[in-house]
Amino acid sequence: DLAITYLTLSYGAFFVVSVLKKSYDLKQRKIALKDAEILKQNNVLEQNSLELSKQNELLQKMNASQNRLFSIIAHDLRSPLTSSKAIVELVYQKNMPIEQLQEVVPEMYRNLNYTLSLVDNLLFWAKSQFGDTFTQLEKIELNPYLENQISDLEIIATNKSILFQTGLDATRDVSIQFDRQILEITLRNIISNAVKFSPNSSSILIQTIISPENLKISVIDSGIGISPENLDNIAKGIVFSSKGTNYEKGTGLGLNLCQTLLKRCNSSLSVESIEKQGTTVSIVIPTEMLY
Repeated sequence: DLAITYLTLSYGAFFVVSVLKKSYDLKQRKIALKDAEILKQNNVLEQNSLELSKQNELLQKMNASQNRLFSIIAHDLRSPLTSSKAIVELVYQKNMPIEQLQEVVPEMYRNLNYTLSLVDNLLFWAKSQFGDTFTQLEKIELNPYLENQISDLEIIATNKSILFQTGLDATRDVSIQFDRQILEITLRNIISNAVKFSPNSSSILIQTIISPENLKISVIDSGIGISPENLDNIAKGIVFSSKGTNYEKGTGLGLNLCQTLLKRCNSSLSVESIEKQGTTVSIVIPTEMLY
Protein backbone atom coordinates (compact mmCIF):
# COMPACT_ATOMS: atom_id res chain seq x y z
CA ASP A 1 0.00 0.00 0.00
CA LEU A 2 2.82 2.37 0.88
CA ALA A 3 4.49 1.60 -2.47
CA ILE A 4 1.26 2.18 -4.39
CA THR A 5 0.66 5.42 -2.49
CA TYR A 6 4.22 6.59 -3.17
CA LEU A 7 3.92 5.75 -6.87
CA THR A 8 0.59 7.50 -7.10
CA LEU A 9 1.90 10.61 -5.37
CA SER A 10 5.03 10.59 -7.57
CA TYR A 11 2.97 10.27 -10.75
CA GLY A 12 0.61 12.96 -9.55
CA ALA A 13 3.55 15.26 -8.74
CA PHE A 14 5.13 14.54 -12.14
CA PHE A 15 1.83 15.28 -13.90
CA VAL A 16 1.38 18.54 -12.05
CA VAL A 17 4.99 19.60 -12.81
CA SER A 18 4.53 18.68 -16.49
CA VAL A 19 1.34 20.73 -16.73
CA LEU A 20 2.98 23.67 -14.97
CA LYS A 21 6.06 23.43 -17.23
CA LYS A 22 3.91 23.35 -20.39
CA SER A 23 1.95 26.34 -19.12
CA TYR A 24 5.21 28.15 -18.29
CA ASP A 25 6.72 27.35 -21.71
CA LEU A 26 3.56 28.56 -23.44
CA LYS A 27 3.63 31.78 -21.48
CA GLN A 28 7.33 32.25 -22.31
CA ARG A 29 6.63 31.74 -26.02
CA LYS A 30 3.79 34.29 -25.84
CA ILE A 31 6.09 36.71 -24.02
CA ALA A 32 8.81 36.15 -26.65
CA LEU A 33 6.31 36.78 -29.46
CA LYS A 34 5.07 39.93 -27.73
CA ASP A 35 8.66 41.09 -27.22
CA ALA A 36 9.41 40.49 -30.91
CA GLU A 37 6.24 42.38 -31.92
CA ILE A 38 7.11 45.25 -29.57
CA LEU A 39 10.66 45.33 -30.97
CA LYS A 40 9.26 45.38 -34.51
CA GLN A 41 6.85 48.18 -33.62
CA ASN A 42 9.67 50.11 -31.94
CA ASN A 43 11.78 49.77 -35.09
CA VAL A 44 8.86 51.01 -37.21
CA LEU A 45 8.30 53.92 -34.81
CA GLU A 46 12.00 54.75 -34.87
CA GLN A 47 12.02 54.65 -38.67
CA ASN A 48 8.89 56.82 -38.81
CA SER A 49 10.45 59.20 -36.32
CA LEU A 50 13.57 59.54 -38.48
CA GLU A 51 11.46 60.05 -41.60
CA LEU A 52 9.32 62.63 -39.79
CA SER A 53 12.46 64.39 -38.57
CA LYS A 54 13.81 64.53 -42.15
CA GLN A 55 10.50 65.83 -43.50
CA ASN A 56 10.35 68.41 -40.72
CA GLU A 57 13.88 69.54 -41.51
CA LEU A 58 13.04 69.77 -45.21
CA LEU A 59 9.85 71.71 -44.42
CA GLN A 60 11.80 74.15 -42.26
CA LYS A 61 14.30 74.67 -45.07
CA MET A 62 11.50 75.22 -47.58
CA ASN A 63 9.76 77.70 -45.26
CA ALA A 64 13.04 79.53 -44.73
CA SER A 65 13.59 79.53 -48.50
CA GLN A 66 10.13 80.96 -49.14
CA ASN A 67 10.60 83.67 -46.50
CA ARG A 68 13.97 84.58 -48.02
CA LEU A 69 12.44 84.40 -51.49
CA PHE A 70 9.71 86.92 -50.73
CA SER A 71 12.13 89.29 -49.02
CA ILE A 72 14.38 89.14 -52.10
CA ILE A 73 11.42 89.63 -54.42
CA ALA A 74 10.26 92.68 -52.48
CA HIS A 75 13.69 94.24 -52.96
CA ASP A 76 14.36 93.01 -56.49
CA LEU A 77 11.07 94.25 -57.87
CA ARG A 78 11.48 97.72 -56.39
CA SER A 79 15.15 98.30 -57.14
CA PRO A 80 15.16 98.13 -60.99
CA LEU A 81 11.76 99.84 -61.23
CA THR A 82 12.98 102.69 -59.01
CA SER A 83 16.11 103.06 -61.13
CA SER A 84 14.11 103.11 -64.37
CA LYS A 85 11.59 105.52 -62.87
CA ALA A 86 14.40 107.95 -61.96
CA ILE A 87 15.72 107.88 -65.55
CA VAL A 88 12.25 108.43 -67.00
CA GLU A 89 11.69 111.38 -64.64
CA LEU A 90 14.94 113.00 -65.76
CA VAL A 91 13.95 112.57 -69.41
CA TYR A 92 10.41 113.82 -68.72
CA GLN A 93 11.75 116.91 -66.98
CA LYS A 94 14.27 117.40 -69.82
CA ASN A 95 17.17 117.29 -67.36
CA MET A 96 19.09 114.59 -69.23
CA PRO A 97 20.97 115.23 -72.48
CA ILE A 98 20.31 112.83 -75.35
CA GLU A 99 23.95 111.66 -75.26
CA GLN A 100 23.66 110.68 -71.61
CA LEU A 101 20.31 109.00 -72.23
CA GLN A 102 21.88 106.80 -74.91
CA GLU A 103 24.45 105.68 -72.35
CA VAL A 104 21.90 104.64 -69.72
CA VAL A 105 19.33 103.05 -72.07
CA PRO A 106 21.15 99.66 -72.18
CA GLU A 107 21.18 99.49 -68.37
CA MET A 108 17.55 100.57 -68.27
CA TYR A 109 16.71 97.83 -70.76
CA ARG A 110 18.48 95.21 -68.66
CA ASN A 111 16.62 96.38 -65.55
CA LEU A 112 13.25 96.19 -67.29
CA ASN A 113 14.09 92.85 -68.89
CA TYR A 114 15.09 91.43 -65.50
CA THR A 115 11.94 92.81 -63.86
CA LEU A 116 9.68 91.42 -66.60
CA SER A 117 11.36 88.03 -66.34
CA LEU A 118 10.93 88.07 -62.56
CA VAL A 119 7.25 89.02 -62.83
CA ASP A 120 6.64 86.23 -65.36
CA ASN A 121 8.34 83.73 -63.08
CA LEU A 122 6.35 84.92 -60.08
CA LEU A 123 3.04 84.70 -61.91
CA PHE A 124 3.72 81.19 -63.17
CA TRP A 125 5.12 80.10 -59.82
CA ALA A 126 2.04 81.40 -57.98
CA LYS A 127 -0.27 79.68 -60.47
CA SER A 128 1.63 76.42 -60.16
CA GLN A 129 1.30 76.50 -56.36
CA PHE A 130 -2.50 76.67 -56.70
CA GLY A 131 -2.74 74.25 -59.60
CA ASP A 132 -3.95 77.01 -61.89
CA THR A 133 -1.62 76.50 -64.86
CA PHE A 134 -3.05 74.87 -67.96
CA THR A 135 -0.84 73.05 -70.41
CA GLN A 136 -1.53 73.79 -74.08
CA LEU A 137 0.42 71.34 -76.20
CA GLU A 138 1.01 72.33 -79.80
CA LYS A 139 3.32 71.40 -82.63
CA ILE A 140 6.55 73.45 -82.52
CA GLU A 141 9.23 73.38 -85.21
CA LEU A 142 12.15 73.10 -82.83
CA ASN A 143 15.20 74.63 -84.55
CA PRO A 144 13.52 77.82 -85.81
CA TYR A 145 11.94 78.23 -82.37
CA LEU A 146 15.27 77.77 -80.58
CA GLU A 147 17.08 80.13 -82.96
CA ASN A 148 14.47 82.86 -82.34
CA GLN A 149 14.71 82.44 -78.55
CA ILE A 150 18.51 82.52 -78.63
CA SER A 151 18.47 85.63 -80.81
CA ASP A 152 16.10 87.39 -78.39
CA LEU A 153 18.36 86.53 -75.45
CA GLU A 154 21.66 87.59 -77.03
CA ILE A 155 21.25 91.12 -75.71
CA ILE A 156 21.52 89.91 -72.10
CA ALA A 157 24.98 88.49 -72.91
CA THR A 158 26.40 91.60 -74.63
CA ASN A 159 27.26 93.33 -71.34
CA LYS A 160 29.63 90.45 -70.51
CA SER A 161 30.83 89.92 -74.10
CA ILE A 162 29.54 86.34 -73.99
CA LEU A 163 29.09 84.51 -77.27
CA PHE A 164 26.26 82.04 -77.90
CA GLN A 165 27.18 78.97 -79.95
CA THR A 166 24.68 76.44 -81.26
CA GLY A 167 24.77 72.77 -82.19
CA LEU A 168 21.30 71.97 -83.51
CA ASP A 169 22.08 69.52 -86.32
CA ALA A 170 20.47 66.63 -84.41
CA THR A 171 17.05 68.30 -84.54
CA ARG A 172 17.02 69.55 -88.11
CA ASP A 173 13.43 69.16 -89.42
CA VAL A 174 12.29 67.93 -85.98
CA SER A 175 9.10 69.19 -84.32
CA ILE A 176 7.86 68.58 -80.79
CA GLN A 177 4.47 68.49 -79.10
CA PHE A 178 4.95 70.98 -76.27
CA ASP A 179 3.61 74.02 -74.45
CA ARG A 180 5.15 77.05 -76.18
CA GLN A 181 5.10 79.34 -73.14
CA ILE A 182 6.54 76.73 -70.79
CA LEU A 183 9.40 76.07 -73.21
CA GLU A 184 10.07 79.81 -73.53
CA ILE A 185 10.15 80.39 -69.75
CA THR A 186 12.39 77.37 -69.22
CA LEU A 187 14.87 78.34 -71.94
CA ARG A 188 14.99 81.95 -70.77
CA ASN A 189 15.73 80.94 -67.19
CA ILE A 190 18.38 78.38 -68.13
CA ILE A 191 20.21 80.65 -70.58
CA SER A 192 19.97 83.66 -68.24
CA ASN A 193 21.52 81.57 -65.47
CA ALA A 194 24.31 80.43 -67.79
CA VAL A 195 25.09 84.07 -68.62
CA LYS A 196 24.88 85.06 -64.97
CA PHE A 197 27.41 82.47 -63.80
CA SER A 198 29.79 82.64 -66.80
CA PRO A 199 32.92 84.81 -66.88
CA ASN A 200 33.26 87.75 -69.25
CA SER A 201 34.30 86.99 -72.85
CA SER A 202 33.38 83.30 -72.54
CA SER A 203 30.98 81.25 -74.67
CA ILE A 204 27.80 79.28 -74.01
CA LEU A 205 26.80 76.29 -76.13
CA ILE A 206 23.15 75.49 -76.80
CA GLN A 207 22.86 72.06 -78.40
CA THR A 208 20.34 69.31 -79.03
CA ILE A 209 20.92 65.55 -78.67
CA ILE A 210 18.45 62.78 -79.56
CA SER A 211 18.68 59.28 -78.09
CA PRO A 212 16.22 56.37 -78.34
CA GLU A 213 14.69 57.49 -75.02
CA ASN A 214 14.61 61.28 -75.17
CA LEU A 215 15.56 64.61 -76.68
CA LYS A 216 17.87 66.86 -74.67
CA ILE A 217 18.06 70.61 -75.20
CA SER A 218 21.26 71.44 -73.31
CA VAL A 219 22.77 74.76 -72.26
CA ILE A 220 26.47 74.28 -71.48
CA ASP A 221 28.66 76.92 -69.85
CA SER A 222 32.20 77.02 -68.47
CA GLY A 223 31.29 79.16 -65.50
CA ILE A 224 31.71 78.87 -61.74
CA GLY A 225 29.62 75.71 -61.43
CA ILE A 226 27.30 74.59 -58.64
CA SER A 227 28.33 73.13 -55.29
CA PRO A 228 27.19 69.59 -54.34
CA GLU A 229 25.05 71.10 -51.56
CA ASN A 230 23.21 73.37 -54.00
CA LEU A 231 22.82 70.53 -56.51
CA ASP A 232 21.08 68.65 -53.71
CA ASN A 233 18.89 71.71 -53.04
CA ILE A 234 17.91 71.84 -56.72
CA ALA A 235 16.97 68.15 -56.67
CA LYS A 236 14.83 68.70 -53.55
CA GLY A 237 13.15 71.80 -55.00
CA ILE A 238 14.58 74.12 -52.33
CA VAL A 239 14.82 77.74 -53.47
CA PHE A 240 18.19 79.42 -53.01
CA SER A 241 20.00 82.35 -54.57
CA SER A 242 23.64 82.96 -55.55
CA LYS A 243 25.35 86.01 -57.04
CA GLY A 244 26.79 85.81 -60.53
CA THR A 245 30.34 86.42 -61.73
CA ASN A 246 29.61 90.16 -61.99
CA TYR A 247 27.65 90.09 -58.71
CA GLU A 248 24.34 89.79 -60.57
CA LYS A 249 21.48 89.14 -58.19
CA GLY A 250 18.65 86.65 -58.49
CA THR A 251 15.77 85.09 -56.59
CA GLY A 252 16.64 81.44 -57.17
CA LEU A 253 13.07 80.87 -58.31
CA GLY A 254 13.90 80.03 -61.94
CA LEU A 255 15.07 76.40 -61.78
CA ASN A 256 12.42 75.48 -59.24
CA LEU A 257 9.75 76.93 -61.53
CA CYS A 258 11.22 75.15 -64.58
CA GLN A 259 11.09 71.79 -62.80
CA THR A 260 7.44 72.32 -61.87
CA LEU A 261 6.38 73.46 -65.34
CA LEU A 262 8.25 70.75 -67.26
CA LYS A 263 6.48 68.03 -65.25
CA ARG A 264 3.22 69.30 -66.76
CA CYS A 265 4.62 68.44 -70.19
CA ASN A 266 5.80 64.98 -69.11
CA SER A 267 9.38 66.27 -69.23
CA SER A 268 12.13 67.03 -66.73
CA LEU A 269 15.18 69.16 -65.97
CA SER A 270 18.65 67.64 -65.69
CA VAL A 271 21.45 69.57 -63.94
CA GLU A 272 25.09 68.46 -64.02
CA SER A 273 27.86 70.63 -62.66
CA ILE A 274 31.44 70.68 -61.39
CA GLU A 275 32.57 73.65 -59.33
CA LYS A 276 34.94 76.03 -61.16
CA GLN A 277 34.49 74.05 -64.39
CA GLY A 278 30.96 74.69 -65.57
CA THR A 279 27.38 73.53 -65.70
CA THR A 280 25.14 71.66 -68.12
CA VAL A 281 21.40 72.16 -67.74
CA SER A 282 19.16 70.11 -70.03
CA ILE A 283 15.47 70.03 -70.85
CA VAL A 284 14.70 66.31 -71.21
CA ILE A 285 11.73 65.52 -73.49
CA PRO A 286 10.51 61.95 -74.19
CA THR A 287 10.91 60.85 -77.81
CA GLU A 288 7.18 60.10 -78.08
CA MET A 289 6.64 63.88 -78.09
CA LEU A 290 8.75 64.28 -81.25
CA TYR A 291 7.57 64.39 -84.86
